[in-house]
Amino acid sequence: MTVGETLLARVVETGPTADQWRLSLVDIEIDDVAIPAPPILAGGPPWLIPPDDADDADDGAEAVADSFGATVGAADSGPGI
Repeated sequence: MTVGETLLARVVETGPTADQWRLSLVDIEIDDVAIPAPPILAGGPPWLIPPDDADDADDGAEAVADSFGATVGAADSGPGI
């Protein structure tokens, strides 16, 4: 494993808090496909994008940003002083 590397993991058990989830890397095959992560907001896009789909996600992010009049990757400078 290296910094920034993405690994597939299987959710073995879930609990009411994040520290009660169990993940496993056992029996994960190279050709396994990740299912989409759940959205943070109802009806929104997945909050994690698998690496192979990351380029497609950039297009979706730009479309959402355009609908709000924002720019993807633009820093929010906040209110002026």
